[in-house]
Amino acid sequence: MDRVVDAVHVIIYGFSKYVGPDLWKEQRDAERFDLILGIGNDGCGINSSEHARGMVAKLDLIVRACKVKASPSDFSAYTVEFAKRFGEHWQLPSNPMEFLGLSDEMKRCWLIGPL
Repeated sequence: MDRVVDAVHVIIYGFSKYVGPDLWKEQRDAERFDLILGIGNDGCGINSSEHARGMVAKLDLIVRACKVKASPSDFSAYTVEFAKRFGEHWQLPSNPMEFLGLSDEMKRCWLIGPL
């Protein structure tokens, strides 16, 4: 039965990439960010490439949460709830619209913070 459930999961996950690419990317970003938090890696360490992908995913999730916060009516109820919960656990910019107007480099600097 587990193999059937796994197979259905793989099919749905692949299908969602084409039907709902924004939700698929949100899910993939969440999985990549989870890895750097030690979630989903079966107790193993991660390499530097996985860490880098996780940090990029975190920034992408912050950008997505800012877009949702700035205009919630443009997104599904699921995405609005995801952005709300993400913002409860991770610091989001105080002014989402201003943050969204920054260059990608400046967004990365915001994420890293002062050195």
